[in-house]
Amino acid sequence: MPASAITASFRVTGMHCAGCEDHVREALNKLDGVYKVDVKMSDKRVTVAFDKTKVSAEAITKAMNDAGFQANAEV
Repeated sequence: MPASAITASFRVTGMHCAGCEDHVREALNKLDGVYKVDVKMSDKRVTVAFDKTKVSAEAITKAMNDAGFQANAEV
């Protein structure tokens, strides 16, 4: 990963099953610059490693919201 790679966590509601986890993972893996997606349905948390020069936390949040889930970046 490049030096511009960072990791961010997001609170995500609306995930109810392994299929939901897969749906979130697929939506995020389509974004250019996303390297790793870790989905924990039980914690309602998604952790994403990404290149901040290619994609923003806001774009990641939007991708999850567009996929049908309510996502907010954790600070």
